[in-house]
Amino acid sequence: MKARQPLFPPALPLALALALALGGCGKNGIGADSSVKQGVSTSTESKVDTSREVKHNTNAKATISMPAIALMMDALHSYAATQPARSTDPHVIAAREIISVARPAVAWPIACFSCSAQTVWARQQAARVGFANLVLTETAQHLQSQALADPAAARKAIITAFLAIPPATLDAARQQALRALHGATFTPDFSGGEGVHFLMGASDFKGGPAGWAWAKNGVTWYGDGALSGQKVELALDSAIDTGTTETSGTGSTTGTEAGRENTGQAGVK
Repeated sequence: MKARQPLFPPALPLALALALALGGCGKNGIGADSSVKQGVSTSTESKVDTSREVKHNTNAKATISMPAIALMMDALHSYAATQPARSTDPHVIAAREIISVARPAVAWPIACFSCSAQTVWARQQAARVGFANLVLTETAQHLQSQALADPAAARKAIITAFLAIPPATLDAARQQALRALHGATFTPDFSGGEGVHFLMGASDFKGGPAGWAWAKNGVTWYGDGALSGQKVELALDSAIDTGTTETSGTGSTTGTEAGRENTGQAGVK
């Protein structure tokens, strides 16, 4: 007799084949889905970074750097000119003392060779230079945190910072400048060069058409844009006083400062 054939084919091989087929499809499907998601995520992050960079570059402003010492001298000149001639206010006295350092010194005021009067004058002048350097350095420390609108705004900020210095601090600066010269040997230079030149110990003082300069141990300590041995500059949005409303034929300007936002500078480097 022939063996009786089963009514249905064996289920195990079919189930096994189906499981393998589904497993393979499932693996490929998950892998493709993960790859797509990762690609979308990377693309999105790239777009966000690009947008942030463009925004930063768009908001950037160009500023102009000007020597702080020149702007501060201008501001103090304007301030002192509005004060009474015989004012005893400590700030007025200090401003006028500092301004004297910027005046031309083209010749010795005392015509003698190393006489005591000349020595006294030279020490007094050297002390004024040291005092001016200390006070202007202190003033400049409060002006470099952000760009100022224009020279007029800079002058206003300079006077505000200058008047904020306590009178006791001004006096301490004056005493410090005098102590720095204590015991220093005075050596005048009569070689016939332009202006006035002398040594006080290791300090070299020169007076010329542009005022006084001080070199300390071979380093320019004051003058030629330097304060306390470093070039100090102020950042301005514009080199032109943009807040003025009226201009006279002599070049002086008057008016009220107006706030504005600069988007660029033309012809200024």
